[in-house]
Amino acid sequence: MSPARPKPSPPRQIGALNDNAPGESLTANDDRRAVLDPDPLTRDQLKRLAKAERKMASPDPQVRAAGRRDVLQIERQREHRREIMARERERAETRALEEARGAVIEVSDRPEHKGRIRVVSRDGLELVYREQQISRAQLVAGERYRADYELTDPLRSLAPAPLDGARKISGGGEGFAKRVAMASKRVLEIEALIQADDPTYKGPSADRPLNRIGRAVVALRAVAGEGRTVRDVAGGGSGVGPTLTALDMALEVCVAHYGLE
Repeated sequence: MSPARPKPSPPRQIGALNDNAPGESLTANDDRRAVLDPDPLTRDQLKRLAKAERKMASPDPQVRAAGRRDVLQIERQREHRREIMARERERAETRALEEARGAVIEVSDRPEHKGRIRVVSRDGLELVYREQQISRAQLVAGERYRADYELTDPLRSLAPAPLDGARKISGGGEGFAKRVAMASKRVLEIEALIQADDPTYKGPSADRPLNRIGRAVVALRAVAGEGRTVRDVAGGGSGVGPTLTALDMALEVCVAHYGLE
């Protein structure tokens, strides 16, 4: 009694790699198979596939083997194209997401990093507003605080040029010193009010640096003043929640102080 023939495997979508005798179905013993792929082929690939399938129907084993190699090459090319398209979609989605979060991004045109996205900057204050973590009034108050904070930050070198090139004005244009003094006063007043309600503030003699200023003022300076993200300030993880809560409280003080209620 002859052994039972193995059952034929399910039909493949394209280029079934059949090197059995003409008329025989592919079986489970076939060691090389075309990859199922719903994506359409290009016009050129369709032509090449038709030729490959004709080869694979040949009674000549060498011709059938050549047809099999052609199908495998088409599949490799299509898989490579799919990977490229998938990466392009991912980059487009990432770019749209980062731009929606207020990020400034740049796309590399270097051959070895073609299309790679890098976040150049992200405004943390704008980000928490877009995520609906703070109100519109808090956003505006944070921007007002930033304007004052930047005026009092000597590292930013924001002093304007003299109005008259013939005159030498030390420290900025006319009235600049007065504006800096007023901005500094507002910043000090706001931060003092925040510290009065911040349980993490322990005063200048505290052991931990955070307790010398208080989490709320630290968050306000970093996010509203410098544009850093909450996650960056908190270091990620469990620190994000407390930092966001502290920032919310600090911005509420800013809203009241700038008369934006």
